[in-house]
Amino acid sequence: MKKNKVIIFEGKKIKIPFDIYVDPAKAFELETVSNPFSGMKAIIPAFAVAVLDVIKGSEMLYNAGDLTAARTMNKGREFFQKYFTNEYYTLLD
Repeated sequence: MKKNKVIIFEGKKIKIPFDIYVDPAKAFELETVSNPFSGMKAIIPAFAVAVLDVIKGSEMLYNAGDLTAARTMNKGREFFQKYFTNEYYTLLD
């Protein structure tokens, strides 16, 4: 999916924060994702898992010294705060 694409999920308009790679046929399938630190789990659609993957990858780049990755990481965090608030606190807080 391309950046700024607006999709409808559970009756809500959701704007994708950056380019993500997800199979369009499976983008709305629900997946269970775990927080590696707390072990807590959340159920989110595949497109949100793709956003989460980009956030985690950006964190790794940032921790390795790529300070420009912070912008991508923050866009993804803001996406979760806006559209998946409870899951944000489970997976990213």
